[in-house]
Amino acid sequence: GADPLGGVRLGVPDAAVAKLPAPLRSLFDGLLDTARTLGAEIVSVVAPAEPASMATGDMVEIGTYHRQFSDRLHLYRPERLPALAAAAAGLAVPAAEYFGLERDRLRFQYDYNRMFVDHDLDAVVYPGTFVDGARRDEFLEYTVSAGVQGDVMWANYAGAPVVSLPVGRSSATGIPFGVQIGARAWQDREVVALAVELQDALPAWRDVPPLAAAPREIPAVSVVAPGPGPDPTNTRDARAAILPAITTATGPS
Repeated sequence: GADPLGGVRLGVPDAAVAKLPAPLRSLFDGLLDTARTLGAEIVSVVAPAEPASMATGDMVEIGTYHRQFSDRLHLYRPERLPALAAAAAGLAVPAAEYFGLERDRLRFQYDYNRMFVDHDLDAVVYPGTFVDGARRDEFLEYTVSAGVQGDVMWANYAGAPVVSLPVGRSSATGIPFGVQIGARAWQDREVVALAVELQDALPAWRDVPPLAAAPREIPAVSVVAPGPGPDPTNTRDARAAILPAITTATGPS
């Protein structure tokens, strides 16, 4: 129909949008304008603060995964070793403290869900990144835990389904920029349907940038059998022993 997003309310966290440089803010606002033309209502929201304690919990879980490779530490890249050491130290966190971290995660989920209820939201829209391009060597020290130049932890802590959607390229750098569209736990179908409507109206994903000829031959990579490991997929006993609860509640029942 003419208004496929009629009645849909999209929450936009003011603090996250305020970090955007002008070219990315223009693309973000363009996405919101597109949503309005499809019938959506845009609502400014204050997103819940992410608990600082969860950084420790992340280290515990990273350490839990990587300890299976303790006999191959010499194979890690040198710049990864500080993060690996922090993750290994996280394994010494007392179980009682880890339970506390999980309670903080649950409180964050309550606050996130309450934001949806208080503002009658169907989804939230976050910028995909706050960086408008960077020199290649500026990314050398980035890691999984420290190198994401955008706000993604809200989705991890909330247990929220999220679709990342490209919305265009920066007028200053030509670098692609996208947004994150998230809903509440278990609303995967709803958030995908919403993203499909926006994607259809703003088909930036179809853009193919001009590519210069490769300055050198790209090395060929042969597919080989996986090397030896603790198990064929290197995932046995690799996840946290205590899995976080995912809830749609707004507080303890």
